[in-house]
This record gives sequence, structure tokens and C-alpha cells, in this order.
Amino acid sequence: DKLKRIAILNHDVGGSFIGSVIMIVGEDGYDFPFIVVNIAFAPDATGKDRIFVEFESKPLVKDDESTRKYIEPLRAWREALVKIPSEPMSGFGDPGEFVKANLSPIEYIRWVPMEHLDEVMDSFRQFFEIVVDYWRQAEPVADAARRKQIDDFRQAYNHHILDDDPSGRASIAAYGREQALRYFENVT
Repeated sequence: DKLKRIAILNHDVGGSFIGSVIMIVGEDGYDFPFIVVNIAFAPDATGKDRIFVEFESKPLVKDDESTRKYIEPLRAWREALVKIPSEPMSGFGDPGEFVKANLSPIEYIRWVPMEHLDEVMDSFRQFFEIVVDYWRQAEPVADAARRKQIDDFRQAYNHHILDDDPSGRASIAAYGREQALRYFENVT
């Protein structure tokens, strides 16, 4: 209960980008952030392996309540995470305006040297400990106006994610627009 979907997707792009994406979406009646974690392994330009790391906890409503519930608990975690040596993400294209306008303050997308794998995995564990707390504390949304904000955001997210986000564009290229849209509507 409380969760609409937990999706674990394994990906292998020709042996050059291998990993898994975990997406967690709250049940329609709950105010639960979109959770995305992507950890993959890929060689850099010199052929040395590195880790692609993405953590996201995206509140469905931008307000003080969501910040208190879904951003503040992750601030110390993220401050520790950014101390791990890393490089900015590049090469997947720029996000569109909708995606930029709805970035979470804790979003983290970086390349991390392989020698920091243990630190990345520890951050992964800590992140999910916080997400489990979100789940434990989640309650049905009683306020009709807030519920409408959540529903409106989900609909806008599905509409924009395919064209505005590099991962959405990659999904279209791999599966076609109709199947990619069906996937995002099913997940979110």
C-alpha cells in the first residue's frame, strides 16, 4: 500500500553503459515524491571505468510542506554525497524548460571514479533509509486542492518528460513515442 509502483529497470547500452534504474512512485492518493536512482558503470574517454550516479527525490508540489517533508531530510545526506570526488554529467543533452523548472534541490547526477564505489553504495543505502521513512510517514491527501496540484503535476510531468528530458528522448528513440508514453503514464 501507499506505493503505486516500484520499477527496477536494467540497462545495457552496447556494453558501454551498464546499470540499473530504480523508480518509486506513490499511490495516487498519497503525497509521495518521485524517487529515481540510477547507478551504472561506463568507461571514460581513456577506457577507465567510472560510475554514473543519479539520485532524485522530486516533490509533487512546490511548497513549504513538501520542502519540510521531502527536501530537508535529505540535505545532510546530499552535503556528504557532494564530498565524494566526481565530475559533472554531460553528453546526454540538455533538459527542457519544464524539467529545469521542476528540478529538486537534492538532485545529484555525476560521474564518480570507480575507486569510490563503496562510498556510492553507502550513499545508496542511506538514501533508501530516508525513502523508507517517507513511506512510513505517508498518509492519504485529505486536502482536495493539494490533491489536484499533485494530479496536475503528474499529468504535466508525463506530457513533458518525453520531449524535455534526455532520458525521455532516449526512451522514444529506443521504444517509439507511443510505448514510451505508455510506460511513463503507467509508472507515474
